[in-house]
This record gives sequence, C-alpha cells and structure tokens, in this order.
Amino acid sequence: MEGASGIPADAQPSEHVQAPDVRLRVLLDQTDAGLAPGTAVGAGSQELARLYASPRGIPSARWVRTNMVSTLDGAATGADGRSGSINTGADKVVFDLLRAWSDGILVGAQTVRTEGYGPARTADEWLSMRAGRARHPTMVVVTGSGRLPETFLEEAAEGSDPAHAGTLEATPQGGAAEREAAGDVLVVTAGACPADRLADLRARLGRDRVLALAGERVDVAIALDALAERGLARVLAEGGPHLLADLVEADVVDEWCHTIVSRVVGGDAPRIVNTGGSVTLGLRLRPRLLLEAGGDLIGTWVRPTPHTAIGE
Repeated sequence: MEGASGIPADAQPSEHVQAPDVRLRVLLDQTDAGLAPGTAVGAGSQELARLYASPRGIPSARWVRTNMVSTLDGAATGADGRSGSINTGADKVVFDLLRAWSDGILVGAQTVRTEGYGPARTADEWLSMRAGRARHPTMVVVTGSGRLPETFLEEAAEGSDPAHAGTLEATPQGGAAEREAAGDVLVVTAGACPADRLADLRARLGRDRVLALAGERVDVAIALDALAERGLARVLAEGGPHLLADLVEADVVDEWCHTIVSRVVGGDAPRIVNTGGSVTLGLRLRPRLLLEAGGDLIGTWVRPTPHTAIGE
C-alpha cells in the first residue's frame, strides 16, 4: 500500500545500510515534500525519497521519467564515450533512488552495448522502498536489430529469474529481507528484427520475455502501453539519445530528470537527445526540483499540466 507521497506507507530507507556520504542542498522544491531552500538532504534519507515520489493528483498510475547526465558544455559522455565517466557521487545517489522508484528501466540496445548494462539490482539503502513490489525493477531493452551483447544475454538468462518477482516485505526495523536474483529482463523489438535473431532471443530468454511489436520500428507509445499491461507503470528511461528523442517525439514523457555536472570536457561528445537530423522537438517543461551537491545541479522538470496516460 502506498501513502499519498507515492512511497509505500510502511517503508523507510534501510537504516542498517550505510548510504554514501553525500549531502544535497535544496535550491528549489515544488514537490509535495515542500522543503525550504537551503535544506540539506542526506543520501538514503526519507526526505530525498519524498522529493522524488510520484506527484499527487496525476491522472493515471503510469508515470514516465527520463534520467540523463551531461556536462556544462552539453556533453552526454566523457572521453571514453560513456556517461559513467562523467557521473558523480551525488548523481549516483539519485540514479539509484530513481531505479528503486521504477517498475521498469527503459533503455536502448546501443546504451546496453556502450555502458555495459546488465539486469538491474536495487541499491541496498533503497530495498525497503520496494515493499509490495518485485525486489528489483525490470530491465526493458529496446532493439530494432535484436543484436545484444553476449554477456548481457548470459546474465539475463542465468542470473535473472522471473521467480524473483515475489514481493519484498519491510521489516519492523525499516529494513528488508535479503535480496535474491537480479531483476527480470524484457526485450522489446519489432518487424525489422531478423527472424533468426528473434527466434534466438526467445529461445534464450523465453517467449514471454521478448515482446515483438507490429511495424518495422519499435513504436515507443505502443511499447509503453504493453509495459503498463504487464504491471510496469512507473517507467524510467535512461537513454540513449535516440531513444529519448523517440519518447519526446511521441509525447509520452511526464518528467525529465537531469544532472548537470560542473565540468567542461570539449570534444565532439553526443548530446542527451539526438533526433538524427534537423528535427525540432517542441517539448516544454517547468522546473519541479533543483538540488546542488559539490557544484553539480540535479533537477527534475515536468509538464505545465499533467500528462494524460496513453489510451485514456
């Protein structure tokens, strides 16, 4: 059962787990938490969890968030071509919290290949937030080609078991039962995926864990409908830039989470959204939350009016 804040009413961040020693300072808070500017919020705290709870009064249980990081000069990656090389401790704290909030993590196959993704595991300090839900969010990979790294497929087939989806009960001390396997994996593809690759994915992962949509390309709006039907209502999109462009163009983003790292890297690094041409996207958002830690800015932006869920 959830409280009005969107956090399980009987769940608290696990007190027995040592959270990272990071303090975030509130600059702007228009969330339901209502914290005053200048308030210091600790990593792993209930206050931080409330800042990132789903907004009250949304027209549907579904909420689609993006989460990306970039530098002051707009680079989405460091010199090694990975976003992990520009992450900071504070960004990682929020990254872990957003994953704990989500039912499904939506990511493109190129990001899986570049960043070395595997099945998701909830950070220990946030395990109790998942009381009443699966222990870990489902990793949802969007691929047109069906080409995924061998290591990812091995982890998905061996280390991830749909049986893990039993609920996690909060303990009286605010902790949680010991976790088991990593989160489940779901692959979403479409008609452009070669038949032999589709068959291989189904053989290795199971037919229920491979969703083949109609049409040549993956329609992200239809994909989100399918995820919601599977109980994955809280979706966290972690990129890459082409997937984010598809989500914005389909008008399905409810909240934009973004860390701006106080570094300048230069070079020709990609931006966090890439339309692959001169297409101009018209999404406009208003700030909902802005935090500061070590010179880095961590914020969320939402639509001026609540977004109506697809299919309503």
